[in-house]
Amino acid sequence: MREKLELVFGAPVFDLYGAREAGAIAMECDRHNGLHVFGETTLLEIVDGRGREVDIGERGEVLTTNLRNYTMPLIRYRIGDDAIRGREVCGCGRPYPLLERIVGRGEASFVRPDGGTVVPVFFRHVIGVECDTGTIDKFQVVQESLDHVRVRIVPRAGGSGPDREIREKIAARFREVLGEDCRVEFQIEEKIEPTPTGKLRLHHIESR
Repeated sequence: MREKLELVFGAPVFDLYGAREAGAIAMECDRHNGLHVFGETTLLEIVDGRGREVDIGERGEVLTTNLRNYTMPLIRYRIGDDAIRGREVCGCGRPYPLLERIVGRGEASFVRPDGGTVVPVFFRHVIGVECDTGTIDKFQVVQESLDHVRVRIVPRAGGSGPDREIREKIAARFREVLGEDCRVEFQIEEKIEPTPTGKLRLHHIESR
């Protein structure tokens, strides 16, 4: 994606990480070896399940403290993301610690039978980009178990959702990452209820 953007716009692309609650948090420099945390405005921690800072190269949960929000202070705010802690110093010489990589929403990662995880953006890309035929209004992917995924679909008005060929294509792509034995079930819905905050959650993990 980066290569395509640089080709089209004729300019280098830089990754920026931020959130509505915290603003801009970190950004790449011209070395592209991680994202520099904006230390003047953000105190960022990458912690394990006990709230302790993880080691360099390890994955953990992102906690952010915004240092410029005097109206509604957010201290060690659990933003819901997972990231990999990077090196303390970058070769560019800027005095900011690094995030090696943003992994994604920690609580929404799908689990594979071998213990690996699949970040939810994969499923969004398959349904919303690769297999988009304009027949779906809303969707939600639910992992019922390690070998069962349910795709809830609200069709566009007057339609019945994706046809058999598209459903088979979606199922095949899902099985590529979740295992060949994974059962992919499609369920047509009249509506998908939003979360209490009003957001449509595109991915859901049932308790296993």
